Amino acid sequence: MMSSECDDIPLTTPARPSQPSVESLKQHHFSYFDPVTMTKIASRLLFAMTVLRFIQGTSGFVARLRPTFHSLNGGSSGINRRCTRTKLIRSLANSVSKIVYTAAEQTTDSSTDTNTPTVKLFTKEGCTLCDKVKDVLEQVREQYPHTLIQVDITDDEHTGWFSKYKYDIPVLHLDDKFWIKHRTTHQEVMEGFSNYQDGTFQERKGEPDAGALERRQAERENRK
Repeated sequence: MMSSECDDIPLTTPARPSQPSVESLKQHHFSYFDPVTMTKIASRLLFAMTVLRFIQGTSGFVARLRPTFHSLNGGSSGINRRCTRTKLIRSLANSVSKIVYTAAEQTTDSSTDTNTPTVKLFTKEGCTLCDKVKDVLEQVREQYPHTLIQVDITDDEHTGWFSKYKYDIPVLHLDDKFWIKHRTTHQEVMEGFSNYQDGTFQERKGEPDAGALERRQAERENRK
């Protein structure tokens, strides 16, 4: 009987891999949780929680602003969108409506205050032309005592003035009568106060009304 080459290979049973001991498993398991690793995990968790809080805070801020956007959305035209942005920005800032000074501050005669005019300056925050007009008025305070009141046209309660004067500030009223718009001179102011004193002051022509102009333009476009 012929022998094959395989007969020379001893038959052996493969050894089973040895089972790890309990102590080796514990060491292997806890090696992943050394102090350095735990510190990294804690840092990542803290960062994730910070990001989550930021997202939640941003969502709340947007939710609070959403009614403002809806209430200010006056239409789809370019002018309305510009006005909406202006009102939104303005609603987050401080109003400049205030009494700048009174006639009583310029004289000790109590009877003089009742005979002095009140000038209203229609303005808004950041109006540099308004500041120049105010400077001219202050230059004549001593000669022509008067009370100066600033009216912020972007205040919620002044929407009517905003509609009229939003493109034309500064606008001045002398005792609730339209007087000056855009800019003025020392001579023009002196003439107005002089006319007031002698009782000849009359409301000036050319009072701006942007809202009425826009309505007329819309009506003409609708008729086309």
